[in-house]
Amino acid sequence: MRTIAEIQKEMIEEFNACGDSFGQYEHLIKMEKDLVPFTQEARKIASIVQGCQSQVWISTSCKDGIFEFSGVSQSAIIKGFIALLEKLFNGQPCKEVADAEISFLEETRFADTFESERAKGVRHLIRMLQEAADQSTRSNEKGI
Repeated sequence: MRTIAEIQKEMIEEFNACGDSFGQYEHLIKMEKDLVPFTQEARKIASIVQGCQSQVWISTSCKDGIFEFSGVSQSAIIKGFIALLEKLFNGQPCKEVADAEISFLEETRFADTFESERAKGVRHLIRMLQEAADQSTRSNEKGI
């Protein structure tokens, strides 16, 4: 299995090959089709991500030490980011998700073109996912 660092490196190369920020946005929006299905029922029990400009719902789990999440947003760009994060984190050990150094925004042109609120919201989403993975890891270490 590829590590988070390996997947992230491939993603950075893939997005940087798209050229300018408009090409990167177009590629990101196309990723929306790769989203894990998120039903209306799932929305009812999912967490709403605070700090995002558009509404975002996520659901996380760590079963047998493996992280999984799904999410949805009203924004096509954020749906693309959710798909990107699913590709990056899903199926990875919870501890590795919690400890991963995520540099995608800084190593592509997204951080430069995002409004500060949108960039803050995306970073908050990443933090939420990593905190969920960390909490599960700590619970497993305590035998809970």
